This record gives sequence, C-alpha cells and structure tokens, in this order.
Amino acid sequence: MRNQYTCRKLMIRLLIILIILNLNLFRLEPVSVSQSEGPLISLERISAFREVMAHQAGGEEEQLELPALPPATGQVFFSSQDYEPVSPPRRVEPVPLPPQVRGVYVTGWTAGSPARFSALLELAEKTCINSLVIDIKDDTGLASYYSGLPAVRKLGAWEEKLRDPQKMLATLKQRGIYPIARLVLFKDPVLARKRPDLAVQNVKGGIWVDNKGLAWVDPNSREVWEYNIAIAKEAAAMGFPEIQFDYVRFPSDGRLENCLYSHGGEKTKPEVIEDFLRYAREQLEPLGVLVSVDLFGLVCSDPGHIGIGQNLEGVAGTTDILSPMVYPSHYYPGTYGLADPDRQPYATVYRSLTDAQKRLARGEWLVRGVRLRPWLQAFSIKAKYGREEVLAQIKAARAAGVDDWLFWNAGSRYNPAHYPDEEELAALATVPPGPPRQEEPLAEDPATEGQLTEEPATEDPLTEEPVTEEPLTEEPATEGQLTEEPATEEPLTEEPVTEESLAEDPVTEEISMEGPATEEPLVEGPLTEEPVTEETSTEGPAAGELLVEEPLTEEPVTEGPLADEPGD
Repeated sequence: MRNQYTCRKLMIRLLIILIILNLNLFRLEPVSVSQSEGPLISLERISAFREVMAHQAGGEEEQLELPALPPATGQVFFSSQDYEPVSPPRRVEPVPLPPQVRGVYVTGWTAGSPARFSALLELAEKTCINSLVIDIKDDTGLASYYSGLPAVRKLGAWEEKLRDPQKMLATLKQRGIYPIARLVLFKDPVLARKRPDLAVQNVKGGIWVDNKGLAWVDPNSREVWEYNIAIAKEAAAMGFPEIQFDYVRFPSDGRLENCLYSHGGEKTKPEVIEDFLRYAREQLEPLGVLVSVDLFGLVCSDPGHIGIGQNLEGVAGTTDILSPMVYPSHYYPGTYGLADPDRQPYATVYRSLTDAQKRLARGEWLVRGVRLRPWLQAFSIKAKYGREEVLAQIKAARAAGVDDWLFWNAGSRYNPAHYPDEEELAALATVPPGPPRQEEPLAEDPATEGQLTEEPATEDPLTEEPVTEEPLTEEPATEGQLTEEPATEEPLTEEPVTEESLAEDPVTEEISMEGPATEEPLVEGPLTEEPVTEETSTEGPAAGELLVEEPLTEEPVTEGPLADEPGD
C-alpha cells in the first residue's frame, strides 16, 4: 500500500513537470530594458529555468545568454504605448500664422492665472502684440498641464498650472492671438533623475550636473527624442500651431570636461542637434505644425557652434523658424566694437541680425523660406529697459530686414505703455545704428586714396546713433551682477535676478531659461510665481564675445496689473 502511494506521488510529480515543460511556463522572451517597465522576469523564475535545463542536459547547467535585468533602482521604463495619449485631447482649431509674429513669453503659471492671463489679453488689445509663447514644458522638466501621456504620468513630470489648455486656446483663437508652445528639451532634471541611464554621465561616476546642480539628458539618446516629440505631438493635438524647442543644445556651464555622453557615437555635436531637429520636423510636419528653435545670440555671428552644437546654417536647414536670443545685456563689452552693448540696444540687435541675414542669404535656407524671429529684451540688468529701449530693438530688427520678433521677460511682466500699437509700429522710422567696426583702417592704403573717400560713406550704414540709449543711467541691478556674467565665459546666461535687485523688472535670465525654474502655483489673490534660478553659460564664446544667452527662466511675479510694472 505504501509503495503504491509513493509510486502515485512520483507519477503525479512527473506529470506536473511534463505539463509545465509542454506549456513553456519557464520560457524566456527577449526583453528590451529600454522598452520595458522593469524586470518582467524574476530572479526566481530564471533560477527555475536553469534548474530544468540542467536536468535535461544530464545534470550540468547549460550556459545561456540571459537578458540583462534593469538595475533595481526603482527606475521608470517606457514602452512604445507610453508615447501615445490615453485618450486624444480635445482639439481647438489652430490660429493661422500672422504675416508678422510679434509676441511675448508667458510662463505656465501666468497662462493659468485668470487675472494675469486677462492682463496679457489686454496687452494684445492695446498694442501690436499678436502672439504668446506659452510654456508647455519648462526647464524644471515638468509639463504645465495634466498630460494624457503614460510616459509623463509614470515620471510624475507634470504640474497642473494650466487647468484647461483648450479653453485658453479657444480664448486666444477668438481674439486672433497666435499661440506658440514652448518646450524645453535637453535640460530635464526630472527625466534625468528618474532615468539615470538617459542622463549625461560624469566620467568620475554618477550623473553629471551643471553649476546649478541640475542634471541634463543626453542629446544623443533616441529615447529622449521620442519622449519630447510625444509631448510636442500632444500639444499639436490640442491646437497649438507651432512648437518652439528651447535648450536644443549640449550643456554650456559647469565642469564640461567631466561630461560623458554614453549614447553618443561618431557624430559631432552639430550633427546630433541637426539630426534631432530633422526628426522632429518629420514627425510634426504631417500634423500641420511649424517648428521653431531658440538659439544663442552669439550663433548669429560665430561661424562654429560655440561648443553647444548650435550652428546657424546647420540648424536653418532643419527647421522653419530661427529665434536667436539677441539680448543686448548678454553681450560682453567690446562686442561689435560697442563699449557697452546693454546701453546700445539698437546697434547690438542690428549688428547681430545683420550677420545672421548675410549668412542665411548665402545658402539654400533663404530659398527654402526659413524665417528669422529673434528674442528681444524686456528686462533690466544694468541699464534700465523701458519704452525707448523696446522701440530701439524693434527699429533695429526692421532695419536688418526682420519684421517678426518676440520679447522675453522671465516673469511674464509686460507694461503696455512700452509697446507700440499698430499705427505707431507702422510709423517707426529705421535709421542706421551706432559706431562701425574698427577693423579696416582704410586711411592707411595710399594706393587707393581716391576710392577711400567714397567707400567710408557707403561701406557700412552703421554710422549714426539713431537711438538715445546712452542717457540710461539708472542701474537697478547691482554692478556685481553684470561683471559676474561676463566672467562666465559662455553664451548661456540665465541668471535670475531677484525682484529686489532690479528696480525695473527683475529679470536676469537666459534666453532659454537656464537654471532651475522653480515655479510656485499661483493662488488667486496675490498670485506669486516662485523665481526661477537661471543658469549662466560658461562654455567658450567666440573671441571677445561673451553672451549670456538663454533667458527662458521664470522670475517670481506678484499678481497685479502688468501695466503698473515699470521694468518691462
């Protein structure tokens, strides 16, 4: 009886083993770490599989190539489905592109605040402003709305500043205001921390961080591309007719010699940036969406890529609109032969845009129709910027053949009195800017003396000082700030200035918002936005020119009528 019981148990066990083997319950499927949510195969399961295989091989464990398991760090991994929204967003019919785009930058908190958003609508009604550049993902790495993308939700990479983006878009459409979605790319501390495998690595170990302690993602990573393109597509599906990419570059400040790009290959930095923009355009063009790109202002005049991968001609061949940040305050003294570019906004903007126009006219870009739409300065650092300085920059752009422009203020504070209305804009006269470059001492050439008397008159139309910027003697910001920025040799300059330091509009920034932009939700009442700590670029600008470019950082803003703010 006992033998029968033992035999029955053995037969049952054998039958169970045979059933398990036939059903392939321990069969391994190849798993892509970059496309899975984590270790789909447990260590116990692998151990059981090895035991079965060892038994079949006669007691010796067979050497197998097992899939690598993701490190047990609690990382989030994406599948292709994570780049598709859970449900398509409600769409608002896009506003057509105006003949000339004249816009201002708007933070997520500002766009989501009824009082402050109403002030922006009033600005557009009273002036020639017809466009708003609105953050949908800023340099904190957070989307400004509740995203329907599983990838964004897995990271927790959103903050509901815009509670109803479609309602906002419908309001803008009703008023004929052209909306542009601003999306910060490779400066993304959230994605870098949650997915350290996608971050810029430190050759000494761990994740590389910039001078502000912020992590960046590797511009070479295709997965980083897909993640951001998914957000851009979601914005397009809502009804944004244009996506503006910012921080489309490699890091510019910090211990750059320690940067390790583990996803990189043989391509140069400019090739990587241009490949991304080409891919973005391929993905977004079928949706009827334009692609614009923010660039350092120095890129207009530097024939290289200033160490960050931005080359003017290269980028022009891959996108629809170029937006160089030609803030006069971000140019080092002596640039373009100007003693103080910050106090000579006309000459600074004119020379920068003229350089860009000349370069673009030499290639296929002009034929292809790429548009130049610069970022201009609506904040004060050393020189106080008000109506005269705003008008000087608009005149300079027009003199350089550029009718599109955007004004940047990190706190989105714009005084309507500083901006012309349509009639005033049409009446603005353009005159040549200040002192010409002292490069060619023509008087020293005796052989062509007769010609020299004629050429100086027509060589460069920049001989008059059309603007009265010199009388700007107010220095709302401490002198230390300006000397500090030129010291950091790089064109990225987002140095958020605290409100107290600037009598006008405390916005020391970078064009693309370098620095941790920590925004505080606005509470209706005195709505306040937490100041954004912007970064200063420290990579090498071209000889003698220091640009602190990229001011897309948000400054704290106290709720109130924007027209009362004197510092725009």
